This record gives sequence, C-alpha cells and structure tokens, in this order.
Amino acid sequence: HAAMMGAIADEYPLLGLALLHHRNTRGKPISFASMPYLVEPYRDFPRIDGADGVKAVQTGWSELMVMFALERAGWAGRHVAYVCQKSRARDDFVKTRVDPCLVRVDAYRDRLGGNARTTDDGAELASDESGVANVRVKKFGTGSLRFLGSNVVDEFVEFSCDVLIVDEHDHCDEKNLDLARDRLRESPSPQLFRIG
Repeated sequence: HAAMMGAIADEYPLLGLALLHHRNTRGKPISFASMPYLVEPYRDFPRIDGADGVKAVQTGWSELMVMFALERAGWAGRHVAYVCQKSRARDDFVKTRVDPCLVRVDAYRDRLGGNARTTDDGAELASDESGVANVRVKKFGTGSLRFLGSNVVDEFVEFSCDVLIVDEHDHCDEKNLDLARDRLRESPSPQLFRIG
C-alpha cells in the first residue's frame, strides 16, 4: 500500500499530497468517496495551463484550490496569486482555511521553515521575517503565496506570478482581474484557474 501511494505521489503530486498529507480545516483527511469528480482535477491541474470551473457550494472545490496553491508554491517552487472577491473575504479565508492547514499539517509546516507553531487551543502562526503570519504574502517552500482581494486595485501591481487562481470569479471586480492577468506575463509557464 505504501509503495502504491508513493508511486501515485511521484506521478501526480497534488493527488499524492491530498492522499498522504493534507487535513482540512476540521482536521480530517481528504476522501474522494463522496466527491469522485475531484480526482481528475487533483490529478491534472499541476500539468495544465489552466481551467475555468462552475461549482456549487460545499463540493470540495475551494479545498482543492487551496491545496493546488500550496502544492504549486511549496513543492513546485512557483509564485502563486490567489484572488478572493473582497479583501475582507480574503482575510477571513486565509485565517480560517489556509493558516490552520499550514500549522497543523507537518508537510506544510516544514515548508514554512520552522516558523509555525500550534497551541493547545488551535493554530497560531509565528510572526517574523518569513511573512508567515502575514495574511497577504507568505514565503512557502521555494515559492510564495499572495492572497488578494479583487476590490483593491493597489493589490494588483508590482509583483509577478506563475499561477493565478481566482475563486468566486463571478463576484470579483472584473477591471482588477484584467490587472491580475498581467501579473502572469513574465512567467515562463503561466497557469490561470478561475472558479465560480
């Protein structure tokens, strides 16, 4: 069983990350039993230039996109920009969905360079030069994570990214999304994913 899981992780890194390491915000492992439609995106997203998806609520897509951002930055060494509909929604999303995973999952914590710690009452991120506690920008592995609110034009300037993820695309400020796409121009192999 372990050899088979290792082979899956080597061939399909995002799927392997899901099966071997990831825990959701409730501390539970990923299960595809009730969501078999997600196996294909977990398998293929690291290998394709992008995708647009329409989703219903509570179907596992946001968890997929968080994991995809983490895999691209932490394992593939890419610079990832993750766009949420508004800056307030971005702050809540990072604090409730992303940061808890970063400190509770050993494989993620290792990519923070030992700057994360967990307390008895939940996740707490150390604040230091790595930007771990920063809601907007985090160094992760050899890559980086940047979280943006689509309603703040100033957040879409003066950075370059390799992967652009737009969550709740239909609720985002379209003018600023045009600026976001410009951030991919310098990447040798850009990836653009829009989910809504």
